Amino acid sequence: MPNESQQVESLVRDAEHDPVVSSLARLLAIGVLALVGVTWKLWTPQTVFPQVPLVRLACDWPGWCDWICLAALVTSAATLLCVGRWGLPSRLASAGIAISLSGFFILDQHRLQPWAWQFFLLSALLSLADDTTVRQGWIWLTVSIYFWSAVSKFDYNFFQDQGPVLVEGFKHAIGIRQTMNRWTESFDVWSVFVLAVGELSVAVLLSIRRTRLTGVCLAVLMHGALLVALGPLGLKHTWGVLLWNLFFAGQTWLLFRVVSTPRSDEAGSRATQRVGLISCRSNGVATGIILGAVLWPILEPVDGCDHWLAWAVYSARAGQLEILITSDEPPPSSPVDYEQILRTIDGVSGVYYRPNVSAWSLKELSVPIYPQYRFQVAVGKDLKRRFQLENMQVVCWRRNRWNGKPTDERVVDLLAGNNSGPSIWNTQPRWSNRE
Repeated sequence: MPNESQQVESLVRDAEHDPVVSSLARLLAIGVLALVGVTWKLWTPQTVFPQVPLVRLACDWPGWCDWICLAALVTSAATLLCVGRWGLPSRLASAGIAISLSGFFILDQHRLQPWAWQFFLLSALLSLADDTTVRQGWIWLTVSIYFWSAVSKFDYNFFQDQGPVLVEGFKHAIGIRQTMNRWTESFDVWSVFVLAVGELSVAVLLSIRRTRLTGVCLAVLMHGALLVALGPLGLKHTWGVLLWNLFFAGQTWLLFRVVSTPRSDEAGSRATQRVGLISCRSNGVATGIILGAVLWPILEPVDGCDHWLAWAVYSARAGQLEILITSDEPPPSSPVDYEQILRTIDGVSGVYYRPNVSAWSLKELSVPIYPQYRFQVAVGKDLKRRFQLENMQVVCWRRNRWNGKPTDERVVDLLAGNNSGPSIWNTQPRWSNRE
């Protein structure tokens, strides 16, 4: 006769019956494999771009830690793709994804890409919760991403800079040539407004059961427009950006459009109740994780949450940071492109060379640079050490949300142990003590 653990596992398989959750689990596995695949260099112990661990303790951890995490991540995602939502193997595979991603985040903050953070949360949810809790948690996480992303767009700089760039990319992709007149200028302004309001509308519509079908259609339309604007015919963004939009469109369609048929048999009901008693605590932990992720962005304006972890992907409210080098000519033997600019620092004007670290990140790793002060300060430290750049200054400031003007400008001391944010977060590049 089967022992108690086998009976429990059998009950878990009987209770976890939602085909939508199984499809979502496989979609998550595909998303992990695809996005890690197109950004593969980011997940290796590479040295072409500075790595900045989340905590100082990890600065000297060896490169084989990255390879272990990568092997665990790929194996777990492949397993989840095969088994879907089938009992214990599915939970273990989901836990493997969550644990390996958390290891990656500790080893390098650059890996806290918005999609990687989302995948971490979803895999943790799948590993801990039953199907009912998984579906509800997935719904509210998705709604919160749309909501906070929309809120971040109600910003002077988005309406003046990022928004018009997206609109221009869309117009270029569909063959509309720019002709400056009153009609086209009004079209651009209203298009940016519709983009921000449209995303907020998606969040509201998806949060109300009766309007979810409308929300799904609007979300798919929005992601389709973004794929056109950001794709090869538009702004030519990286594959990571495009695949994340595809993932979001598919996820929203599965999660909100398809309604699974509940089990009506009495045996299934009893199994669900018994498993509910067994997994009550893990459901509570899963709910707490998702609730924390949903509410945490409230602290982003006061530096209590990183910009990307608050889903402020296209917002310019992230702190601005410039690395400036005083020199008569650009530094030699460097993979970084430099721009010569005239800059005033502390009331003194001068000519500087500014390395384009954002383009460097895209060129080497196929991902945008992590926007936090602390990460980019560490990149400046690594540049100075790696290429023997003297006379370097790092200047940071913020943009006012309502008028776009720079505020709180200050020069960062690169010799300081920690230059920005809570003291527990690291601002030293990895392996900086090596010769």
